Amino acid sequence: MDRRRCLWENIFNNTVSNNFGFGIQIGGSNWLKPVYWGSVLKNNTINDNRQIGLNIGCMRASVENNTLNFNKRHGIQISSTYQTFKNNTLNGNSIFITWTIPYYGYYLTHTIDTTNTVNGKPVYFIKNQTGGQVPPGQERSSWRIVQGLASLTRP
Repeated sequence: MDRRRCLWENIFNNTVSNNFGFGIQIGGSNWLKPVYWGSVLKNNTINDNRQIGLNIGCMRASVENNTLNFNKRHGIQISSTYQTFKNNTLNGNSIFITWTIPYYGYYLTHTIDTTNTVNGKPVYFIKNQTGGQVPPGQERSSWRIVQGLASLTRP
């Protein structure tokens, strides 16, 4: 499913699998035209796609309650700003944050909470924090550490 324009797109309750490229691609890659706003991707199952399960290139998307299994390159690839992720389940996948321009601060605009899991473990998206400790029992969780984290120690 390729939706290059994602101005308030709503993509709900789909099963997408076994595609040669992306499972769902929403938004384009032209950051000079930020016309992609307010999309919602919810309750989708995205499995076994040869590249990326869900590629998000639009601004301010809300991604909730999706299940992504065994997509070959990444489960979710984020290539825009201000994404919100809640209660997504990834198995045999990863979350990859990329940006095509050299502004590191864009990575800091996302909201990714611990209701998101990779292989049954919560995802921790840490930004603008100095010091810190891995919570007990979460040593093998998925960690995304972004800017300003001076040290991260295990208990």
